[in-house]
Amino acid sequence: MRFNVKQKPACSTLRNNQGVSLVIALVILLVLTLIGISAISTTTFETNIAGNERLYNRAFTLRMQEWTISAVPEALISFLQIHPEWPIAQLQAYP
Repeated sequence: MRFNVKQKPACSTLRNNQGVSLVIALVILLVLTLIGISAISTTTFETNIAGNERLYNRAFTLRMQEWTISAVPEALISFLQIHPEWPIAQLQAYP
């Protein structure tokens, strides 16, 4: 039993598929563009976070320095109130 099957030449099959490769290339290009845009927006967001954290740390450090400077006289006064026998000359020796 023989079947008569007509086969198309390979050249005509390739000519019909030329548009498909263009569409696939454009889809791949679109996907790569979306990945690039996402990476840029993520980088910008992370940069903003790092800048905000730097400003927070700087403000915290300045506030702690201010608190430390203002707390020294208060601590000294309270120490002298608790220990009135402590000579002031010894306290002035330690800057």
